Amino acid sequence: INVGRLTARGFSESPLFSRVTDAPQLGDVGVYEGHVVIYGGNTGKGKDVWSASHTGGPSFGAANSSWYGTPTWYRYK
Repeated sequence: INVGRLTARGFSESPLFSRVTDAPQLGDVGVYEGHVVIYGGNTGKGKDVWSASHTGGPSFGAANSSWYGTPTWYRYK
């Protein structure tokens, strides 16, 4: 799907996405202040996400980040 280019704040204002009030599902978008991730499932260690890496670190890891906190989840309608 092509949703265009959205900022972290853009997901809350987009008519293409709704805020998730239950548990995230595969493909849901997690939004932190200034960063966006995609939910990759519960691998047994908790909620894991795909994330762009600017530091060369892992691109798949925990949703609760020591850098970013806890994301707000959005689902494509």
